[in-house]
Amino acid sequence: VPRAGYIPQIACANCRNPAHCAACNGPLSYPDAQGTPQCRWCGALAGNWACPTCHGTTLRAMRIGSDRTAEELGRAFPQTVVRVSGAKSVDGIIARVPARPGVVIQPRVAEAVVDGDYGLAVILDAQVGSAGTGLYADQETLNRWLATATLVRGAAQGGEVYLVGEGAAVPTAALVRWDPVGLAERELVMRQDLHMPPAWRVASVTGDRLAVNQFLDILRMPPGGSVLGPVEIDPVLPRGRGAAQDRLPQGAHQTLTVAVRAIIRVPVGQGRDLARAIKAAQATASARRAAALVSVVLDPKELV
Repeated sequence: VPRAGYIPQIACANCRNPAHCAACNGPLSYPDAQGTPQCRWCGALAGNWACPTCHGTTLRAMRIGSDRTAEELGRAFPQTVVRVSGAKSVDGIIARVPARPGVVIQPRVAEAVVDGDYGLAVILDAQVGSAGTGLYADQETLNRWLATATLVRGAAQGGEVYLVGEGAAVPTAALVRWDPVGLAERELVMRQDLHMPPAWRVASVTGDRLAVNQFLDILRMPPGGSVLGPVEIDPVLPRGRGAAQDRLPQGAHQTLTVAVRAIIRVPVGQGRDLARAIKAAQATASARRAAALVSVVLDPKELV
């Protein structure tokens, strides 16, 4: 399953808008069947929650997690042993399960192995697990699906893998064909054409427009390099786990109302020269007391 926990994402039952914490605006969730809605960022309880849009007070599940999935399958198969592997589950992450009939519910990176391999794997909510839009979304999705599929015995021994839901087209096709090499080759050709990693080395510079422009002015660009932008971005970047790596430096949006980001690209052979140039530019910016207004990330994982 793509999500751990009980009900990790809830929304207003009336207008369907996601429910957020009144204290920090973080997403609300149900930690267990009897629990009070709780913020996933700050941990605050939201017992008296009211929707700021329609003022409704009733909540509904948007996504269910591994614990709730186990609860539903336990009711569907009452005579079957159902185990849940996960850091937040009762038994924690299960490394190995006995080779007896049963069901194991596993969020990603918590897969348990079994002697003789599994007879069947069902990858639930493929549309959720493949919904990312980042530069590496397709590869990471396929990697997770293959990690699950390789725990299943081969087709000649009766093993089966089911993908449930409308998964993204690229990783779905690669899984069906069992062709991670083909996906990698296709992606590499596209990255070469777009001048993106790993064919090119990339750095993002984020902050106030004035500070970013000054940083680019003092940066000694390696041969063959180019700069995209700066372009405006949302000054309030994502918070919490999984947030973008090149977040706006604290306090930067207090000096100017518009935050910007520039992308620096150089051929892969100039990667070390780019790192040295960035280090030298940061030293100069620090001497001018402007470094705190700029965040620089080399090879950022997320560009879109």
